[in-house]
Amino acid sequence: DEDGPYIELMAGVYTDNQPDFTWLKPFEEKTFTQYFLPYRELGVVKNASKDILLSLDAEKNNVKLKVFVTSAQELNIKVMKGDEILIDKTQSLHPEDILEEEVPVEGNVGLKDFKVFIYNQIGKEVLKYDPADDVSTDPLPEAAKPALQPAETENNEQLFLTGQHLEQYRHATYRPMPYYLEAIKRDSGDIRSNNAVGLWYFRKGLFDASIPYFEKAIETITSRNPNPYNCEPYYNLGLALFFVGNVTEAYDAFFKAAWDKSFQDVAYHYIAQIDLQRGDFVRCLEHINWALDRNARNGKAYVIKAKVLNSLGFIDKALEVLEQALKRDVFNLTAFYEKYLLLEGTKGAEEVKESLLKLSGSNSHNAIEYAIDYLHLGAFQTAIDYMELIAENCLSEPLINYYLGYAYLQMSNQSAAMKHFEKASKADPSYCFPNRLQDIVVLKAAIANSPEDGKAPYYLGNLYYDKQQYDLAISLWEKAAKLDGQFPTVHRNLGLAYYNKKQDQKNALKSYETAFALDPKDARVLMELDSLYKKLNKSLEERLEFLKQTVSSAINQTYKNIQICISQNPKPDGLDKDIKLWCESQAILHT
Repeated sequence: DEDGPYIELMAGVYTDNQPDFTWLKPFEEKTFTQYFLPYRELGVVKNASKDILLSLDAEKNNVKLKVFVTSAQELNIKVMKGDEILIDKTQSLHPEDILEEEVPVEGNVGLKDFKVFIYNQIGKEVLKYDPADDVSTDPLPEAAKPALQPAETENNEQLFLTGQHLEQYRHATYRPMPYYLEAIKRDSGDIRSNNAVGLWYFRKGLFDASIPYFEKAIETITSRNPNPYNCEPYYNLGLALFFVGNVTEAYDAFFKAAWDKSFQDVAYHYIAQIDLQRGDFVRCLEHINWALDRNARNGKAYVIKAKVLNSLGFIDKALEVLEQALKRDVFNLTAFYEKYLLLEGTKGAEEVKESLLKLSGSNSHNAIEYAIDYLHLGAFQTAIDYMELIAENCLSEPLINYYLGYAYLQMSNQSAAMKHFEKASKADPSYCFPNRLQDIVVLKAAIANSPEDGKAPYYLGNLYYDKQQYDLAISLWEKAAKLDGQFPTVHRNLGLAYYNKKQDQKNALKSYETAFALDPKDARVLMELDSLYKKLNKSLEERLEFLKQTVSSAINQTYKNIQICISQNPKPDGLDKDIKLWCESQAILHT
């Protein structure tokens, strides 16, 4: 890597820039097909379909044509120079061969002088290449302009659009919230900006903080019409209330959202979930049918329908629904599990169970992801049984034990809940990185019911730090450090946060030195601690002496040599290229 020009290969769909920056609405599914073709010796492909690829090159006195097919086809191929036909050939082509034709022409020629037409057996044009088509007459789009500061932005429309753009493209330095808040400052009832702020808080796991903004948006949107044109704030309010456990008010909010066709499928989905929690099977079936009528690609809805049909005694119909779900999505693990439960005791049950375990990979993350669906249905025992089956070999991991404890807690089985919370607190924390919104609910329950557990606030702090809630993350880590002061990683995290987010050098140094003292074999912490020493202007001699004393057999000799070279060469110009590059990568602590 010479830090020069490079090619970045990307394949994007439904996007105008980076492949992953596109909106997905709740329960929306976007599908696409991409073809990656082995065009081998064609050179630069001039035009292609999934069936045929062609290349055309024009040199001084000849033109070269190459055609490749992905299946056996009989094609008529024409190459024209103006009105003159240079090639007119009908031939059977096969994927193992490339058609190559070379025709001499008089005078200097270029690609713009030629056209290629390819026809199938019935004379239909299946591919064409005309260089004139490559010349766009559209003006170049205007270069992107940096966003104005919120106070300088012209109006609320632009404030909202700028904030939304920054959210969508995850800008590295600009943040969306100042734009939304400026819009609300100018107009406290601004519908879109209040809704956007509420969503921002909700996605950051601050459910209670989001509710007033959704309510303010609703207050404005219903000021002239109790059944507004756009009911998104009602749906978002329903979600926030659902996550804080206020299902009664959530139910009402979802029903208001269902007035809007755009939100009927998702609103009725959550309404049906709450119906099932309440044991109101008839209403649940009615509402989940509405959800499926509006969005037949919602795999979760099929599971709800099958479950309620089973509860009503229609087992055969439930199996039909599950078969339909699995035809649409073979990785719908809860559909597999429901099918297994319905077939339990029959010959086919073991086969379904085997498929379920194979597809899940016996992975705790897959177990948790789908168990959340059962938790939202109030099917707590089913969630427990599902996790214990899928993650049988992962039941020593921390997060799945927190989920098991949470499920038992919802069933008022305090002793079983505490057993799993204790097991989670003692589990190896390596590679445990909670990231779901439901993880917040579960970890908060663990903290409330197991106040001596130092790991739950550590994990929740990690999650909130990722969601840019730095003060909250730091307070949780500080709590974790008080409860379990011998856990080095929480001190390391505090050191990073104190320095980067609080500009508190004193506590950053104290935390890092504590972390390294607790685990002197942690090469990562050693590297970061040395970087902090450098940031704090510790002398090269002191740093070198520290490294000589601390670099142990746990850190390979190459790493030791590189660090010593860097300490002895504050200007890396004299180092070889690799060490110089490594030296430049030392900016670990940054804002």
